[in-house]
Amino acid sequence: MSAAKWISQDKAILPDRRKWGRGYGGENFTPEELDETAATIAATRASGLALEEYGPRMTANNDFQIVNGTIFLPSGFDAKVPEQDRGLRWNQQGDHQATCTPDDKSFWLMPERTQALFREQGHPLDQHGRPCNPHGVQLVSDLRIGLSTGLGAASHYGEAVTVDVVITDGRKVLLTSSYDGSKNAPSMIRGGCQAGDFGIKSQQWSDGRRDINHQGVLKAARRIAALNLASTLPEDTKCMIAWGYRPTGVLETWHAWTVTYAVRIRIPDGSSEHVSPGLGTLRHPPATWHSLDSARLAANSFQPDGRLAFAATLQHKR
Repeated sequence: MSAAKWISQDKAILPDRRKWGRGYGGENFTPEELDETAATIAATRASGLALEEYGPRMTANNDFQIVNGTIFLPSGFDAKVPEQDRGLRWNQQGDHQATCTPDDKSFWLMPERTQALFREQGHPLDQHGRPCNPHGVQLVSDLRIGLSTGLGAASHYGEAVTVDVVITDGRKVLLTSSYDGSKNAPSMIRGGCQAGDFGIKSQQWSDGRRDINHQGVLKAARRIAALNLASTLPEDTKCMIAWGYRPTGVLETWHAWTVTYAVRIRIPDGSSEHVSPGLGTLRHPPATWHSLDSARLAANSFQPDGRLAFAATLQHKR
């Protein structure tokens, strides 16, 4: 049997297995990675955040079944239509419009065109036509972890594609900052890929088409980098994908998850003196240049996936 399309796509974008992080290329999570994820979940709960606000959290203790490739989720984790919407033909689900099931208006189904895209990608579907996280069974089998169902904080079902961008001139690194729950902490520049990065129509992207490729990831990285700069990147800038992984944080759900690529943008030696960071926005503070030593020190506060991704971007001098 040939590999699922998403696995083949992973391998085409990053043929070098040494650049594969957590969950990439169809690899299962290691026991150490599951321990890290469980620690993150426990720390989040300890901080007072109710994980269930992203949807009910399911583990193997909840009786789900897999029949002929379809995953049947139990009551409480299925696709119920809110009572106020049960007289409507359509039920808005993030970027998707779902139809109520013909025999029971209290449940809904994903549109067939959307189901077809997820099947083409190689993702199993649940009884409502929603795509299921390719690592879902492994994650819910660990009772310390589990997964929320539904969209969670996402706007569409299936896999989101994000890029971590590291801009360096060999002596300095451009980092931004993000809120970690208590304060702004250094972080890599991050952004989401868009349909145009891969020449896909916006509606198809919203529906779930993820025909992504190496060049499109690099195009997204350049676009995201430009949003954080007041000046343009030098023409002889070199870009490379240094790492790929599937995070397992609190935002990933049974039905909406992420693949992330860490991209290294190498500008000419000394260019940090001439490439100015942008002014930032209310939601995104301005990026700042850090020496390599201070950037590596800052990376110690990243999540485990982020530390590995950041280290991978700095392994190559050119």
